[in-house]
Amino acid sequence: MVWAVGWRRPASADSVQLAPVKDNTLYESNTGTSSNGLGAHFFAGVTNQGTIRRCVIAFDLAGDIPGGSTINNVTLTLNMSKSAHAGTEDMSLHKLLADWGEGGSNAAGEEGSGTSSATGDATWIHTFFDTSSWAAAGGDFESAASVTTNVGSNNSPYQWRSTAQMVADVRDWLDDPSGNFGWLLMGNESTQPTAKRFDSKDNSNANVRPVLEVDFTPPILATSTLDHLVCLIESSQAGTSSAAMGVGKFTINTQANTLNYTISFGGLSSGETAAHIHGFAAPGLPADVLHTLPAGNSKSGVWNYEEGQEQDILAGKTYVNIHSTNYSGGEIRGQLVSMVARLDTSQANDPTNDSPVDAKQNPMNGHWYAAIDESVMWDEARAAAESLVFNGKQGHLATLTSAEENDWVFNNLPNNFSFWLGGIQVPAGAAPNDGWQWITDESWSYTNWSSGEPNDAGAGNEDRLVVFPNTGRWNDANEA
Repeated sequence: MVWAVGWRRPASADSVQLAPVKDNTLYESNTGTSSNGLGAHFFAGVTNQGTIRRCVIAFDLAGDIPGGSTINNVTLTLNMSKSAHAGTEDMSLHKLLADWGEGGSNAAGEEGSGTSSATGDATWIHTFFDTSSWAAAGGDFESAASVTTNVGSNNSPYQWRSTAQMVADVRDWLDDPSGNFGWLLMGNESTQPTAKRFDSKDNSNANVRPVLEVDFTPPILATSTLDHLVCLIESSQAGTSSAAMGVGKFTINTQANTLNYTISFGGLSSGETAAHIHGFAAPGLPADVLHTLPAGNSKSGVWNYEEGQEQDILAGKTYVNIHSTNYSGGEIRGQLVSMVARLDTSQANDPTNDSPVDAKQNPMNGHWYAAIDESVMWDEARAAAESLVFNGKQGHLATLTSAEENDWVFNNLPNNFSFWLGGIQVPAGAAPNDGWQWITDESWSYTNWSSGEPNDAGAGNEDRLVVFPNTGRWNDANEA
């Protein structure tokens, strides 16, 4: 039986607007005695007197953006309220590399000179006044700018619009909150005067305070009791040169807090010494042992996880690691990902080396499809589809949720043979029209049954979905 595979676009994107959790000005000084932690403004550039100002600002992502989300776009808006001259200046954001503080200092007047530093303030030489220091005066930050924008002399909002590096910065902070130190804003420091004043989080006018807007796609988590995960266990994820490989299939019951698994592998370079499920970490990063797996090339069992671990499991932060005599730290490894989730391309040795399939994109919905000419049973087709990666996304048996989608697939893929789709009847043996669902948990609202179907007329239970050749109409069929 031929089978059709699809790659669907990510779930609907969300957007959140975040206020800073702290901001401050670094006033150039070899003593670090000036700061402005609670001031209404912060500054960047060079003053009329030839001294440098730099702004530091940070945002807390936790609680507003779910772990495992895909960051799509990032925009920072700052309101410029005073300029040292009438010209325009390029002003750049740089990712900070050390934590810093906002103390109780609060300058009077225009605030351009700051005020006496308070305990915990960031200063030109201190991360926290006056107990810890920057590695370099003026702040520790990436030399390459994450984004640069041109700021004029008009008192108005200016935006630092999304770049690949801005997105990477925010993604890094989401994945590792302990490294979220925010950005440093730097003006033109090659001449004077270039300083610009911006309104801070403590400004009395809420309409001019800084705003970070993040557009993101949340991870697809289970909305029902059961969710399914899969992993490809391979050497590239373990950082070894082994030819061994394996696969794992997992069913998580979010009410019972259980993860049932079946794992098989082969080709280890030496004897297996241990095998575990580890967590919680992004692909490629180490993590603690959560569950010890039984020995042998074929493993099955159940892990009774703790309630608080469930979200990280569903967010793809656990992995299987199989150790051997030659590779005590692990010879092959595989990150667990949801069968309907985006596959994180950082798992792959070469994320541009997708599965070699001839896929076509449906312009009406942006999804990709391919017909695979192999004689396999439905369960085999499903597993094979889910092992394919295209454009960084994991495949699945195709789902046709509208007449337009069904017609496009029928007219654009080979239609002179039957092929499997990702429809299944649960429970098996139900009345012919009952219990049909898509393996992706999409709504089962559109159907295209052939006349008289479904009828459960074949041998055994006809609880899998197949497309008749030459018609595009559906039929229920048994697994074989």
